[in-house]
Amino acid sequence: MQGLDSLRRAADAGHLQAAVEAARILIYLVSSRSALSEAVTRLEAVESAGHGEAAYLLALLAISDAVLVRDFDQLDQRILSSAKAGFAPAQRALALMLGAQPGARAQAAAVHWFGQAAAAGDVISAQLVAERLRHGEGTPVDTTAAEALDRQLAQAGASRLPSEAGGSSRRRRPAPRLPGAGSAAEGAPVARVSRM
Repeated sequence: MQGLDSLRRAADAGHLQAAVEAARILIYLVSSRSALSEAVTRLEAVESAGHGEAAYLLALLAISDAVLVRDFDQLDQRILSSAKAGFAPAQRALALMLGAQPGARAQAAAVHWFGQAAAAGDVISAQLVAERLRHGEGTPVDTTAAEALDRQLAQAGASRLPSEAGGSSRRRRPAPRLPGAGSAAEGAPVARVSRM
């Protein structure tokens, strides 16, 4: 794997994204015990430099419980730090976790994080923001804004999410409580999709 060797050299020279890409190859293409161990070592080094994608990949590895111990507190912290670093998949994951919690603060925080991911170009998050605006979940009902998002999504080739049969009453399952996640979004505006 010539590409992996080049990424390893770049990572060893201090290029953070090269370390993440090398780890991704080690996880998904090589996936031996030693490759996974190397991937974790590289990701932990990059995570300590504040790289959001590294924290997210480590959280995904912890879910499997194969290489890292499944520590839900640490997993939650990694998702939160990755979201705060601006990594859209982590922002969506955090929003989904918060959206599964009861209470207005958790719902408002979910809208905030969906909005952040949508602003970074995450189409699924934009679709979920539109639905929340349409139904008033975590934000006041704003059908005008929801329709504007629908039009923007349609221009990008994405359709509106299908409506639920039987209305908008959704059952929520308890989710892990993320320290500081609710207060970080308190009063935060809903970000609109800026690019996709």
